[in-house]
Amino acid sequence: MILDCAVSKSIIFNLHSIQSFIMSDTSNVVGRQPVLEALESEKKIDKVFISKFAKGEVIDKIKAICREKEIHYQIVPEEKLHREWRNLNHQGVAALLSVVKYYELQELIDNVLDSTELPFFIVLDGVTDVRNIGAIARTAYGLGVHGIIIPQKGSAPIQADAIKSSAGALLKIPICRVQNLSTAVKDLKLNGIEVVGIHAHTDETISSIRGDAPLALVMGAEDTGISAQVQKEIQSFYKIPIANIDSYNVSVASALTIYQVYINRQNF
Repeated sequence: MILDCAVSKSIIFNLHSIQSFIMSDTSNVVGRQPVLEALESEKKIDKVFISKFAKGEVIDKIKAICREKEIHYQIVPEEKLHREWRNLNHQGVAALLSVVKYYELQELIDNVLDSTELPFFIVLDGVTDVRNIGAIARTAYGLGVHGIIIPQKGSAPIQADAIKSSAGALLKIPICRVQNLSTAVKDLKLNGIEVVGIHAHTDETISSIRGDAPLALVMGAEDTGISAQVQKEIQSFYKIPIANIDSYNVSVASALTIYQVYINRQNF
């Protein structure tokens, strides 16, 4: 079977190695000129934080480069910068460098389509807790998912805490970060990949998900679910059987669904 080899992948990473990675994490750049130089270089930047009180030519240039390079920047209270970088002269601005490689969506799709494997992607819409991202990545990597697709805005940063929560899986599974999630879903469909979502208000259960189709599974945030804009692009919805409780945590719901897809694919 296509996914048999995925089960044998080890996700029990050396704890000491992961801790060493986190301790040596140099993913913060603080100060106006250092952040500007990082933006002008080839460094991959996750996000920029700018104090609401920060003004001046350098700040304007930082914002302009962020817009040009489609890097998300967030205007935050000065207290956040003091709290996060209290021992550093942040000058009202700080940046998080990417600690994982981000793939272009079409590159990710092509890599799988060029192989002999049946594509399986996870799309995370509004999942902002790093522990959930980490747990989902660990399950996805262990059960043969080919990549995780997240939006630039409204997603947990892939930083040291998320990598620790994933037991290192986020360093192994391909991650794609897109500017517009609904556009990314459209692109998946254009490449012949069936897009399905998890929703409580539908009759079909996850056991009915096709095991013989290229698949992209969309998971939404626990409180708001899948956004209306993304829902419009989803081809089929399925629910997870549940009793005695209202809902599952998104990482648990993802694990149940990913495992069900794995089981369904064993029958083809």
